[in-house]
Amino acid sequence: MGLGDAKLMLGIGWILGIGAGINAMILAFWIAAAVSVIWLFVVYKKFKPKTEIPFGPYLILGMYLVFLFHVQVLDVAMLKEIIINWQG
Repeated sequence: MGLGDAKLMLGIGWILGIGAGINAMILAFWIAAAVSVIWLFVVYKKFKPKTEIPFGPYLILGMYLVFLFHVQVLDVAMLKEIIINWQG
């Protein structure tokens, strides 16, 4: 993940809000992981540690899925309540 991806995530968080932005990022990581592993084994037939795959398209896909279909991977309100109760 480079600086361009961080800037894109900043914009996504600004558009969707912090809770939905976190959901979009987590969803993008999972989609990118699944697609990348399949892509590396099917197309390249081998895995190289230096293989780079762009992450921006997956961030955009995650943003659209959260924005249009309200996909919720992580409940931020519940996580906040757990953290508050854990501290005392």
